[in-house]
Amino acid sequence: MKNYQGLYESKHQKIERDAQTNILKNTWLTNRIDLADLQVEMHEWMGHFEKYRPKGIITDNREANQVLVPDVQDWLVGFLFPKVVQLGLKKWAILVIDDLFAQVSVEQMLDDGKAVIKNADFTQSLFEDEAAAEKWLLK
Repeated sequence: MKNYQGLYESKHQKIERDAQTNILKNTWLTNRIDLADLQVEMHEWMGHFEKYRPKGIITDNREANQVLVPDVQDWLVGFLFPKVVQLGLKKWAILVIDDLFAQVSVEQMLDDGKAVIKNADFTQSLFEDEAAAEKWLLK
């Protein structure tokens, strides 16, 4: 486990950073979030991303087990993918539990994101184990 330091916490998410590896991690704490609150939370996350320019990021969806509805997927794809790639992100690990519906919604968002940033040097992958995700990010 890395040495994560807390940067932000709300009822929806926690944002942490490991300064040694420059990995930024956000953990979703609830699956009850509307699009307006999600937008607020993602702007908070983006502020930390812009400040620290991490080598890799981990999004932990295991506790929230969110199923991303199409309008949320569309907003996330348009907001996140172009910005993080422009700022130099190379790898994004997403932690999920073994839930088919949640995984399919995340995979659909990732596929849509790839279409937006085609030809970018950027990779994302799903993991059930945090240590495996960290190892992949640092490889």
